[in-house]
Amino acid sequence: MDTRSIALSAVFSALSIMLTMINITIPFPLLPYLKFDFSEIPVTMAFFLIGPQYALLSTVIYWIVLTIRAGDILGPAMKGAAVAAMIIGLWISSKMTNGSKAKNIKSLVSTGLIIGIVLRVIVMSVFNYAVFTVIAPFWLDYAAGLVAALGLPTTSTAQTILWVLLMTGLYNLLHTALSMIPSVFVTEATLARVPNLASNAWITQYRNNKQNQSGFKK
Repeated sequence: MDTRSIALSAVFSALSIMLTMINITIPFPLLPYLKFDFSEIPVTMAFFLIGPQYALLSTVIYWIVLTIRAGDILGPAMKGAAVAAMIIGLWISSKMTNGSKAKNIKSLVSTGLIIGIVLRVIVMSVFNYAVFTVIAPFWLDYAAGLVAALGLPTTSTAQTILWVLLMTGLYNLLHTALSMIPSVFVTEATLARVPNLASNAWITQYRNNKQNQSGFKK
């Protein structure tokens, strides 16, 4: 891990923290305690610009600072787990699409979006189930009230948890798209305006590697 990439990891995590502090959020209508925000975009950009391992490093820094700032463990831990799952999904996608004939990041992002959604939904479903049943079961009473307000049946604890997990899964699906798709456009715009950064960016090396492998196969 080189010093420059570590420093850039800190910069991207700082951008994520800044966006968190600005606190521009959009409540998820079905479960208003879940909020869409833009703080995950810089960390996702770190994946494309400096690589998967540094994006995960940015995620860890982001999680640590959130924990210190919030004075709480649970909320930042869930945010960190969600972002890490999304980044790992992109990483898996980069391994799967490496060497393909595509010369842009469409295949990487489309595959990464699917894998990232699946991983994030699974990880956060398990995490939320643990919260409702073990870590903080009192949250289930609040969630049950929200489910009942939507006119959904909550005749049993299992039924309530199922509804909450389904709606939380939909939230994480949408949030993955909200974080990943804009980061691609911002990354492309950044590379177009800063040629020096483009030459050393991870996504540039990824593209060149695919082109070289495609040429070798020919």
